[in-house]
Amino acid sequence: MKYGGDAQNIIYVYAHKKTNIIARCVNERMQAGDPAYRELIFLFCGAGATGNLNAMHLAYIADADGITTAGAGTVGEYAYLRKKAGCSSRLLILPIEGHNEQEKNADVISKDNDIKAFVVRTLQTEQLSDSLQRFVNGASKSREAPQTMNEFISAISNPNTYVHQAYDLLFNDASTIDFSNIRQVEQLMNQNPLLRATRKYLKLVFQALSVKNANDSLSVSFQQGATHTFANVKELNHTLQNPSSLAQLIGLKSPGQASEMPLLQEVRQYFSVLANGGSPSTGAEAKLKEEFGEFMVTGF
Repeated sequence: MKYGGDAQNIIYVYAHKKTNIIARCVNERMQAGDPAYRELIFLFCGAGATGNLNAMHLAYIADADGITTAGAGTVGEYAYLRKKAGCSSRLLILPIEGHNEQEKNADVISKDNDIKAFVVRTLQTEQLSDSLQRFVNGASKSREAPQTMNEFISAISNPNTYVHQAYDLLFNDASTIDFSNIRQVEQLMNQNPLLRATRKYLKLVFQALSVKNANDSLSVSFQQGATHTFANVKELNHTLQNPSSLAQLIGLKSPGQASEMPLLQEVRQYFSVLANGGSPSTGAEAKLKEEFGEFMVTGF
């Protein structure tokens, strides 16, 4: 394709750690001259991808297809725009492994009678490259009937969105609820040092699980640009094994509280094996992620 105007479709991509894998697969198919890719534009998104504009919203307006993770916001917005705004986008949905909420979101949207025909999921025995190929090849040769922007603008301007409906379901008798007290409790929870430390610990563990070799370095992102870098798994393991070091890293004054972090013994065992050049038992990583599910809270 020589000119952007020749494109028959746009595919928006924001898929967390899988984004680079998808980019590599797309490049390989283009280099191989795959005809299915000749009239496609792939929009790989991150901070500043389209200046100060919202790349995903621009993609929706252009009736682009999407490849995304399965966060509640993304799934909810897709379902709403598909049902209420005349949006004709298709979606390859890639829930983050081990994230129970995202897996459930993907299950729900994949079974919704109104939109399941437009949602593609990776099959259990399928490589991501194969899922991508199936998604690209599965695009309809004829686009859905074009509509004016009136329906779209009306839908996104309607205050009675899924958020508002959920609010009504939860708080249909709001006059009996003391919201000031709820806000106070929420503020106290957010300020609680142990809760803040637990969030940091969970972020540390889940990012560390991406490391596969003892000599690999690891840069852990916490929040607001705060990061901590481990030179190798041995250094990470030393921090996990030492309550004082762990307490200092996650912001606790008491090493005793650090020793009470969720599944710490299992985490220590996993990274101790890895630090000593061994390989954790088959399925150990998946088992840890599954067991952590009960501790995970949206927003961690």
